[in-house]
Amino acid sequence: MGMEGKSLQLIPYPASVQLLPDNFHLSPHTSIKADAASAPAAKFLREKLTLESGIDLVPATGETNNIIRMRVLSSTAARESYKLSIRSDSIEIISPDPAGCFYAVQTLLQLIFQNREQKILPCLMIEDTPRFHWRAFMLDEARHFQGIHEVKRILDNMARFKMNIFHWHLTDDQGWRVEIKQYPRLVNVGSIRAGTAYSMDPQLHNQVQHSGYYTQSEIRGIVKYAAERHITIVPEIEFPGHATAALAAYPENSCTGGPFEVATHWGVFSDIYCPSKGSTFSFFQNVLSEIMNIFPGEYVHLGGDEAPMKRWQNCPHCLKKAADLGISIPDLQTWFTNRLVNLLRMNHKRVIGWSEVLRPGLDKEVILQHWLPRRGKAITALDEGREVIASPYLDVYLDHTYNLISLKHLYEFNPVYPGINSAREQNILGMEAPLWSEYIWDPRRLEYQLFPRLLACAETGWSPAHPKEYSEFKSRVKGILPWLDMQQIRYAPPGEWNAPSYQRLAALFKIRQPKTRTSDGNLALPD
Repeated sequence: MGMEGKSLQLIPYPASVQLLPDNFHLSPHTSIKADAASAPAAKFLREKLTLESGIDLVPATGETNNIIRMRVLSSTAARESYKLSIRSDSIEIISPDPAGCFYAVQTLLQLIFQNREQKILPCLMIEDTPRFHWRAFMLDEARHFQGIHEVKRILDNMARFKMNIFHWHLTDDQGWRVEIKQYPRLVNVGSIRAGTAYSMDPQLHNQVQHSGYYTQSEIRGIVKYAAERHITIVPEIEFPGHATAALAAYPENSCTGGPFEVATHWGVFSDIYCPSKGSTFSFFQNVLSEIMNIFPGEYVHLGGDEAPMKRWQNCPHCLKKAADLGISIPDLQTWFTNRLVNLLRMNHKRVIGWSEVLRPGLDKEVILQHWLPRRGKAITALDEGREVIASPYLDVYLDHTYNLISLKHLYEFNPVYPGINSAREQNILGMEAPLWSEYIWDPRRLEYQLFPRLLACAETGWSPAHPKEYSEFKSRVKGILPWLDMQQIRYAPPGEWNAPSYQRLAALFKIRQPKTRTSDGNLALPD
């Protein structure tokens, strides 16, 4: 990082910062000039500066001093990289692609916000490029529906800190949150649960109905909003487990035929999709057809985790199918997953699955999202030449308490696990921090769990893997807090960011207990 740049409160910190003599003065006469490719980023800069710092940039008319210039220039530089030069008479942004220009704008916005009173910027040269191209956050909305406003706020904050993948967990046992026009009962039945059991006793729920889903029109609007911020949305449609909400709507796709009710408590459920019925594959063909239509990105997540096969072992359809194929009952998951992979591949989509999908015979193009605490499956996947996303649940899950996953622990996490062959490192796409929403029933809980830990995720995904100095990072986080305050984000107080190590061990034994903490203390669980 270099000692000279440490006074800059930037997150994520750039790969290279060189401070130069002199300053650039922002004024009512500061103008901006952008080529066609960088024009959207220039528009974003103008709008945010007006809102955050009261600075109105004027369009440049010819060559002049006190100007911000932005250009996209084809080069051999890494994608998403940029150069930001601040001199006494001009600010210049150059990138090989529009995304890099957008990320340079985020750096510039942070610099300007820090100096919004004096409107004087230090002259400098920044050359920056991301360490990973998968800098992701996952939001689970199956357990608690958040809505358009909260999702857009998350996307805004991801963009500010150069995160580029929003993994959207839209289906699970407790709710189906996306409209599928061919299957209206998925939302008419599957999006509504009778209540929520927040206690450890699954028989007791609060009898307060919880519901909510996104129409396809709403999703298209959110996808567009994300794309304007260079964020790709990855939808997750679970197979074969975590399917209770879908089976409540269409029980014929189960082994037993139901009936089922949308789950009111958390856990792993025995009733999952039956892979051996023609109706199940037709269901997924049709559902994924609509999903691909509203999510234009390259990736679709198919889940694949926590799928007990008790029902399959007693299902005549599954027993016959396994015998006909000459495979074991557990291998039915791989067989069916590969069928979905082929379907999606024909439509130029790639599949992601959680750790449990990795079994012999799995299609080589499936990307493994590794979440299990033991790292063997991730290393096996890499040895197979497979691409991997690092999401170990005891290192990066943001639904855990700060006692379990502190800001320091998250900041020091390295997606390149020990023992990984250096030749395989290029197959680690990056890291992803999931937020499971069992106890995220209120925006205050959402913000407390996310901030400031999301900043550590952003820096780990972007900044070089040089030796990290947590105390220096913490100082930069504190420098960002005034911006979070302006955004009215209710982050965890600094005194709660890091707990003594013995409290982490205690937190492991409380991992399944209800979590109620907010920036203002504990919330009462919903009645």
